[in-house]
Amino acid sequence: MLAVSNSTALIHVSRVTFLTWFFRLFDRLVISKEVYNEVVIAGAGMPGSKDVKEAVEQNQIEVEAVSDSSVPNTLRNSYGLDAGEAEVIALALELGAGIAIIDEEKAWLVAKQFKDCFTTWALPFVLDEAEQKGFVNSAVDALRELRVRGKYNPARLPFKCWCKKHGWN
Repeated sequence: MLAVSNSTALIHVSRVTFLTWFFRLFDRLVISKEVYNEVVIAGAGMPGSKDVKEAVEQNQIEVEAVSDSSVPNTLRNSYGLDAGEAEVIALALELGAGIAIIDEEKAWLVAKQFKDCFTTWALPFVLDEAEQKGFVNSAVDALRELRVRGKYNPARLPFKCWCKKHGWN
């Protein structure tokens, strides 16, 4: 399955060395040029920058340009999304992705409007998939590690059902 990811998930999984399996969850993992720029260029020296750059160089993550800039521009202007978030949604639509990985609340809610085109996942849903495929023993434990070491806080985001399902506080 093809997945398009925003920067947040990549940055957080790299903080706890989960990036080694992250790109193996999908047949194809794509990031937009803007996400690449946010993580690798503007984020040089920050968590995730080196790991994402290496994954791209090793063809584990693909960088794609949005062919029709009107789509991300409309998403930015209509919903106030940042450039990376808008390009993730636009690329997911353009490439026919099965999954868009987005953690920011506003972008998550906008992406959910395209539920007939792709499924929107946040990092905890990625961890569920990783558990099912045997990359992590427990999605809950992996999320706890991300919360402690990676400063990831899913409670702020609009997937409280995942948190409740897994007994997450």
